[in-house]
Amino acid sequence: MARIWLARFDPKLVEVFRRLFLGLAIKTVGYLIIAAGIFFSIKDKDIALFAVILGAFLVILGWMLIYRALKTVE
Repeated sequence: MARIWLARFDPKLVEVFRRLFLGLAIKTVGYLIIAAGIFFSIKDKDIALFAVILGAFLVILGWMLIYRALKTVE
């Protein structure tokens, strides 16, 4: 059903939206992992540091995808 609905749009636009929403999803997961790392710090500092670093990496990756998606729009 979704493929039929998306087939009406320009394929380049669909690719831009796919990259944009993928970036948003990755960025959101990264922020959630950072928040979890803050709460992990109560129990174990090493796991908390790893979670915050992993979350920061995902947030940066998500912003890169969003930037590339917005940059390709003409």
